Parts: sequence; structure tokens; C-alpha cells
Amino acid sequence: MKLKQIILWPKEPSKSVEIINFSTDKINIITGWSQKGKSAIIPIVDYCLGSSKCTIPVGVIRDKTAWFGVCLELDSGVLLLARREPGQQIQTSDMYMFEGSTLQIPEKLETNCNTTQAKNRLNQLSGLPSLDFDPANSRPYQERPSIRDMAAFNFQPQHIIANPFTLFFKADTTEHREKLKVVFPLVLGCIDNTTLSLNHELSELEREYSKYQKEMKQKREAIDAWKRDIRTYYLRAYELGLVKATPPGNADSEDWSVEVYLRHLEGISHRIAQSSFPEIPTGATERIAKQLNTLKMEEADLSHQIGVLRRTFVNLEKLDSSSTSYQQALELQKQKVVGIGWFAQRIKEERQCPVCGSSNISAKHRVENLVKLSESLERTSASIKSAHGVFDKELAGVRKEMKNLEGELNEVRKAQKQLEGESEEFNSQRQTLNQIFRFVGQLEQALSTLYSVGDDSELASKLIELAERVKVIKSKVDNKIIQRKKEDALQRISNYIAKYVEILGVENYENPVQLDIDNLTLKVSSARGREDYLWEIGSAANWMGYHIASLLALHQHFLSVPNNPVPHFIIFDQPSQAYFPDPEELPDGADIAKALKEGATTKKGSDIIRTHNIFKALLMAFTICRKEIQIIVLEHAGELYWEGIQDIVVVKNWHNENDALIPKEWLS
Repeated sequence: MKLKQIILWPKEPSKSVEIINFSTDKINIITGWSQKGKSAIIPIVDYCLGSSKCTIPVGVIRDKTAWFGVCLELDSGVLLLARREPGQQIQTSDMYMFEGSTLQIPEKLETNCNTTQAKNRLNQLSGLPSLDFDPANSRPYQERPSIRDMAAFNFQPQHIIANPFTLFFKADTTEHREKLKVVFPLVLGCIDNTTLSLNHELSELEREYSKYQKEMKQKREAIDAWKRDIRTYYLRAYELGLVKATPPGNADSEDWSVEVYLRHLEGISHRIAQSSFPEIPTGATERIAKQLNTLKMEEADLSHQIGVLRRTFVNLEKLDSSSTSYQQALELQKQKVVGIGWFAQRIKEERQCPVCGSSNISAKHRVENLVKLSESLERTSASIKSAHGVFDKELAGVRKEMKNLEGELNEVRKAQKQLEGESEEFNSQRQTLNQIFRFVGQLEQALSTLYSVGDDSELASKLIELAERVKVIKSKVDNKIIQRKKEDALQRISNYIAKYVEILGVENYENPVQLDIDNLTLKVSSARGREDYLWEIGSAANWMGYHIASLLALHQHFLSVPNNPVPHFIIFDQPSQAYFPDPEELPDGADIAKALKEGATTKKGSDIIRTHNIFKALLMAFTICRKEIQIIVLEHAGELYWEGIQDIVVVKNWHNENDALIPKEWLS
């Protein structure tokens, strides 16, 4: 994606459309004096690419232009994007879009899309993922990447190109800065569409695994609760004559394991289906009664313990309430002696009564007693306050213990109910088929639930399958591999930067430089062994040099990344401002020719040479990238500064009085 044309449609229908043609295989330069419209080029392109607001300068440019447009060259043809001048609004979403193999520039435009549709198409053409960076959408600035994020690498306006605090376009705002940090691994090639897709799949699998795991836990808890009642099930079956084997020693023995109980219970249903009526073993009723008696004793003991704790809890609450009332009373007493300390201090050296003037020390003694009383009240109040924390802790402990005992009591009563059955005529009806079949049905249901979470159950198999899939995906999105890719990419880019800053004449260019994507700046290792950030390095010339070098190095790396989404163009606005901040002070042709021939013999000559080196560095990048990168320079300086440098084309020269972005005929 490169910039083929900038097109302006006039508000006056009788005027001709203004077109600026760019070469896609040359270094393009628009040169001219101030107030000719050069610095409007970046805002125009940015506006047509869907910016959230229009930053095109107000005045003659917006007064005379109805539509701003850019024609982009694609692998498949061309894409025209035009956007209506917003008038009094901050921006407008009215746009015109055309895509085809060739372009016939229309004389008049009508809205046929909006900015959202235009950005979506640019996202598709750039191959940007449609997935968010954060599958859970739980962190800010993690939404899907957009063509708008790529603008950071395409534009270097005047206020950025020599800015020590901001390296990238729009990174001086929190939203763009934080989003750019998230996007960087994607443009560096450390992650791609497949990685994001796998991350989303991984997130979905982990959610599904958690859901099934929770379901498994609930079932296992139900099974654990049932296993605690398994002896009751067995005794009930024994009493109904459904099993004949008794535990070792006697029916009340607890020596059997759960597995042994299960082995006896599992065959009951089959035997019932084949037997006409089960035989009731002798002594079964006595054994059940004995078990019930044990449970009733446990119930009585637990009830007694709960009662003791309840009385303790009530007494603690009363004591806490009494301490609160006592503290309030102390506070009232303290208020009555407020200021006694001040008063005692004031009469400390006095020999006479401050009220009657007589020489009498008894009043002073009384004041001292009041001071002691005040101090005693303060100490007592503080101790009462600290006691509240102790009461709270004791109350919490008693409350927890009561809750645990109540849970145990419920379990005992549940076992009683199961043994006694629902009928009050338990003893007389226990041998009926209705009881037997009802019990067998309950037993079958319990066993079925138990088997449903066995090792071979569907739920367990699903969890194993999900765990294996999660393991496979995690091996493909290994963060250590991504981190290693990022470090390798940043090292290559840093090496590229070092080559460009040498040509650009940055001071101490031999010092190692590193692109810091966490802080979106550069770090330079000085000879003293410390690391200096870009804003700690002086000179606008150095800042400008590092800016240009960084953008060229990044695009050199982008071209090595398959399907990289960053458009292949950079626009630099006024790179020579570091040497000639006032365009009126540009050297004349003789000075330029002399400096380029004889070298930097003076300060002015040095600035001329270093301006010339800007274009040498651009040519170097253009050549290394095999002309696949499009470079556009907006510059005050004239053609003498790049004389002798190949692959440069002057797109527009606005040094003449009548030449500018807005043609003279539009002004009449």
C-alpha cells in the first residue's frame, strides 16, 4: 500500500480538481516556502485514512476545498478514499470509496460509505486480524488492531520529527501510546493472525474446561456425601434381606472400605429381578435399632454442644454491648474534664489562686487530681476500645464452630431419617415389596451418579480431551518463544538504526542504541556505561537523526515480515528544521555549492552537509529496501541540498509566489 495521489475537490464547481502525483519507486520531495500548504499533507492523508478528527489547518485550505482524497496503490490495483470537509464540525464520517484496477478521477463526489466502512476495508487489505489481543476483553487497549494504529509508522510531522519525548506519531496521547505498545509485537512479526486465533481458542477451551471441572467437582462432592452414607445404605439393604454378608465381627463394625460395600450393593438390582421375594435375615431389626440408638446419642451430644455455644455467643454479645455502653459513659466523663491539662499548665508557676487571688495551693492540688482523673479516664477508654477487637474475634470463632456442628447434626438426622424411612409404621411395613423396590430404586440412582464420574465416564473423558488440546495450543503460543522473537527483532532494528545514525551525523553515533517498545523511545548506551533515554540526549539535530533512523530501520524490518500490515510509505515533514529552524535563514546557492564541494569548514557549512546527509540516509534505506518503501519529504530546503543523489523526484516546487497546495485559480 503506497501513496499514488492526493486529490482536492474545490467547493466552487467551476474550478478544476487539484492533483498531486507521487512516484511509488522514487524518493518524493515537495519543497517550498512557509505557508504554502506542505504541513497540511500529513493531516490530509491521515484524515482520508479515517482519523477520528480533522487536523487539516483551518483557513484557505478548508475554506476552498469540498473533499480531500488519496489514491492508494495496491497489489491488486488502486483504492480511492475521499472525505468531505467537515465545516464547523470536528470531523465528518461522510466518505467516498472506489476500488478497481484503474482510476478515473470523478469531477463530483457523493457519499457512498462512512469512515467505519473505509477503515474496515483498509484493515482487510492490510491483512490485519479481526480478533482482539485479549480474548477475555478484561484489559484496556487490547481490542483488535486497526489501520489507524499503523499510522504511527507512516507519519513524522514537524512537531514529532525532532521531539525528544515522542518518537511516534500520536504517541503523545495516552490512548494511542498504550495501544501502540500492544500492537508492536504484531508489526514486529512476533505474533500473527494464527497466534491471536490460537489465543482465542485457548481462552475458550480454558473456559470450557473450567465449566466441566466445576461440574465434575459438584458431582464428586455429591458422591463424597453419598459415600459417607454408604454404611447406612448397606445396613438398610441388610435389614431388608437384600444382602447376607455382614461386616467383620458384627454389623456395626466400620472395618470395611467403600469398595467392599460397593461390591455387595452392586448386585442387588440383578438379584431382585431374578428373585420372587427376598428373605429377611434373623436379627436385622435389632441391628437397625442399635444403629438408630447410636445416631440418637450422637444427635443429643451435638445438640448439647450447640446449646452451650449458643449461650456463649449470647453472653459474648451482651458483654460486648456492655463494654460499648461503658465506653460511651467514659467519653461523657472525659468531656467534663476537657481542657484540664491546659488549665493545669497555665497555673503551674502561679502561687495565687487564679480566681480569688489568694495565696493558697489547695486549688492547685485539686487541679492536679483532676488531671490524674483525666489521664485515668483516657487509659481506661483506650483499653475498652482494644477489647472490642477481642470480642469480634471470639464471636467469629464461636459462630464458625456452631455452623460446623449444625452441619454435623444435619448429617446425623439425615442418616436417622433414611434408616427410619418415611412411614411411621416402619417396623411393621419394612418387609413389604414397596419398601424394597423403593430402596432399590434409590440405590440404583446413587450408583448411577457414582459411575457417571468414573475414570471412563463421558465427563472425565471430555476433561482429558480438553486438557490435551490446551497443552497442544500452549506449546504453539509459548510466551518464551514470542519473547525471544521480539528480542531478536529489536536487536536487528537496533543494528539498522546504528547504520543510519552514522550517515546522519548523530553525535557519538558509535554508542549502542536500542529501541525500547515498552516506553516507545530509544535508549543509548554511553561510554560511561549508563543508558540514556532519547529525552536525556541534547540537540534537536540528534533527536531528528534518531527519529529518521528509527522509522527507516523499522520499515526495513517490516519488509522482512511476511504479510506485514504497515503501509509501505513514510512522510517526513521538515527534517532540516534542526539545522534551519527559520526558513528565511536558508543558505544561498553559492554557500551550498561551496559546502558540498569543500566540506564543513564553518558552522553553516556543517549544517549544509548534515542536511545533505539526510537525503543520503533516505537513499540508503530506499536502496536496501529495493525500492519497496515509498519515502515522501516535505521540505523548505531546495534542490541543491540533494544534488547528485539518485532516485529523487521533486513532486512539487512551491518556491514561486503563485504556487501552493491551493492553486491560485481557486482563490479568484
